[in-house]
Amino acid sequence: KRLYQTGLRGLNLGIETFHEKAARLIEKPFSGDRAKDFLLKLHYDILEENTVINTGMIIGLPHETMDSVKRTVDWFKNEGKCIIPNWNVLMIPCPTRAPKNSLYQSKFARNAEKYGLRWPTDNYLYWEHDTRIQTYGES
Repeated sequence: KRLYQTGLRGLNLGIETFHEKAARLIEKPFSGDRAKDFLLKLHYDILEENTVINTGMIIGLPHETMDSVKRTVDWFKNEGKCIIPNWNVLMIPCPTRAPKNSLYQSKFARNAEKYGLRWPTDNYLYWEHDTRIQTYGES
């Protein structure tokens, strides 16, 4: 509330997912329903509908299904239409085939087997896991 009172008119929150198991996996141990409730309270009550709220959302997290992603999209289209989602593909370059100048490897890449990740082609960005397949650039 104080940030709003001092002139805050835009913010970006890294929500990432409303899927609870996927959220725990990326160390965001909150309830998807509580996150939705908070976003609405933040927009309508705390920020008095005068602040732009962007949220970072990740597509392709292990455990999250396409049905879950579709429910999230529907929430943003309907109840959460006052919040702007920014959709990002989960990028996991293959740890053994990524360019040598890759400076960062996520815990997913470093522990690929633990998360059930596979790189079935020579394209080091094309990965899959048991929940769903995600290809860089697909929507």
